[in-house]
Amino acid sequence: MGQNERKKIVMTDDEIVEFIDRSRTATMATVLADGRPHLVAMWYAVLDGEIWFETKAKSQKAVNLRRDPTITVMIEDGDTYGTLRGVSIDGTAEIVEDPDTCLRVGISVWERYTGPYTD
Repeated sequence: MGQNERKKIVMTDDEIVEFIDRSRTATMATVLADGRPHLVAMWYAVLDGEIWFETKAKSQKAVNLRRDPTITVMIEDGDTYGTLRGVSIDGTAEIVEDPDTCLRVGISVWERYTGPYTD
């Protein structure tokens, strides 16, 4: 049986923060009503150390999260086996509908991917 090498590849907390800040796309996994995973590629914002997503209220992922807030997010990188790395985050999602917060998140996502936001 092989030896566990995980300790050689674990990122430090600072490396994780930098990796999340630098990365572009996250894969969000929620749970469908029949228990199967529902995975979608998402753009995201990092606000006050938290990862935020923006989506439509009636999207499948929002429907799933209203029923079961269990979520896993995977942010990964690498083009060859030797360069693969990623961060997987398990948690409980919170749907926020406050208009000011939604605007802040929307602007942050917009600026992260497309540049400065103007009204």
